[in-house]
Amino acid sequence: MGPDEIRSQGFSLNELFRDATYEIDYYQRDYTWGEEEVRTLLRDLCDSFRNWSTDPAYLRRPNTAPQYFLGPFVYYELSKKRRYLVDGQQRFVTLHLVFLQLRLWAQEAGNSRAVDRLNRVITIDGAQFSVGITDHDPVLRSVSAGRKYETGPGDSLSRRNLWARSQQIESQLVEELDAERLHRFTEWLLDRVVLVGIRASGADHGYRMFETMNDRGARLTAVDLLKSHLLSHVGSGEDQLNTQWHEMLRELTTDREDPTAASRFIKAYLLARHAREGHAEDRRQIVTNLNV
Repeated sequence: MGPDEIRSQGFSLNELFRDATYEIDYYQRDYTWGEEEVRTLLRDLCDSFRNWSTDPAYLRRPNTAPQYFLGPFVYYELSKKRRYLVDGQQRFVTLHLVFLQLRLWAQEAGNSRAVDRLNRVITIDGAQFSVGITDHDPVLRSVSAGRKYETGPGDSLSRRNLWARSQQIESQLVEELDAERLHRFTEWLLDRVVLVGIRASGADHGYRMFETMNDRGARLTAVDLLKSHLLSHVGSGEDQLNTQWHEMLRELTTDREDPTAASRFIKAYLLARHAREGHAEDRRQIVTNLNV
């Protein structure tokens, strides 16, 4: 690819996760999808599947069923089959939780074909998760084994949210689908649900696309964009700053489920240290647009 050249490609979920790993860069936010976002995604998927599964023609020839478009994502590659997500982390992590739950049920039912297919999109070489976010591993391993994850004071808000969403996915899929349809749903999900990957030429290009998409679309919080800005200017200290940032978030969110804690803390700090006395505009900017 040439400098800043953008390419796109459609992927079924099976193609997307089979034999490829996905990682996130430092400027990405934690896993923040809440109950409503996950409920909407699962309801849309299950409604679309039900429309497909009532048509006898599609049941006879599943590969002719209409594809379900789940949206775009942005990525770049450092090496073959090792992709860095620029935009799309929330959907990827949620889909990964869905795969894990479907595999548990397939194992209980003795459905070896479904287990094998799900194994291929969940892990690489049977060990490393295809969505390789290190902070998530303890929760994912518990979900994968059908064990309860015991949250503790050292857990990030992302881990606690991950466990809560996994429980939600289990209960909602039970409500949406009966046992007889689970196998067909798994096949449909892997083969007919499609995302379009937009490939950036490299990390810098991906970062610029990330800022453009999220600043204009306002899909990230001001704290997320502030983190992105700081990490893009820190140079060789990325590792240290990223570690300190996550330690700050853990301390702020310990023992309380408060996604606004970081924002309120940073606003208070900026107001105390940098808002000039008698300058109302300083206070207004910090309160309404702290990342700017």
